[in-house]
Amino acid sequence: MPSFCISQENESWLSLKFKNADSVLLVSHDDTQGVAIVDDAGNRIPLPELIIDGKPNYEIIKERQIIMDGQLDTLIKILNRPLKTGKIEIGKCFMPHHTIFLFKNGKLSYIDVCL
Repeated sequence: MPSFCISQENESWLSLKFKNADSVLLVSHDDTQGVAIVDDAGNRIPLPELIIDGKPNYEIIKERQIIMDGQLDTLIKILNRPLKTGKIEIGKCFMPHHTIFLFKNGKLSYIDVCL
């Protein structure tokens, strides 16, 4: 069975992205565009976008928390944690409701997460 791990190069890259961000915002949000929701008649229901004009769509955000200091270190450790078993289970979640936004020099990067 193959072993799985995250390389040090990727770990450093990810850590630097978070540590060099002007701010990191963790949010929960409503369904967003890119997810197909269909009503009983088979009509696709339009959903809002997560990002509008390069900024988070705060109208669909339910909860938000700025991540700083020790919380940021903990988040980086969680995201960089190597896989300790050879088994990967797919949750088949196609509707992410959590996002980590990284702001740097007026630009936005994000990771959409399904828990």
